[in-house]
Amino acid sequence: MEGFGDKVGFIWSVADLLRGDYKPSEYGRVILPLVTLRRLDCVLAPTKEAVLAEHDHWKDRIQNLDAILKRAAKQQFYNTSKLDFPKLLADPAQIAGNLRSYIKGVLPPGGAEGNGRPGAVASGGGSSGQSL
Repeated sequence: MEGFGDKVGFIWSVADLLRGDYKPSEYGRVILPLVTLRRLDCVLAPTKEAVLAEHDHWKDRIQNLDAILKRAAKQQFYNTSKLDFPKLLADPAQIAGNLRSYIKGVLPPGGAEGNGRPGAVASGGGSSGQSL
């Protein structure tokens, strides 16, 4: 996906997939979060392998990997899931479970479903507790 037209096409292709499951009035509640996740995925793509390598190296040695993984990502957020959007799309039969797994990679400790793993903080600063 290089150009703007490709991104628009991608968004519409996702909308087309959702038509059977969602009413048109519900698209915004689904499309906006997916577009946001896709944007984060694109921002993190250049450092994805470095983050995964640091995570694998330190996960059993240090409890809170937040600073290490932020440094590896060169961002104030990161994703520890081995999945990315191209991999999600490559396996449509498992999209729901894989998407949940992908999202868990960006949630803070104790986030959705209380996964309790050390911290993929999605927000940039402060202690507001906000996340994606």
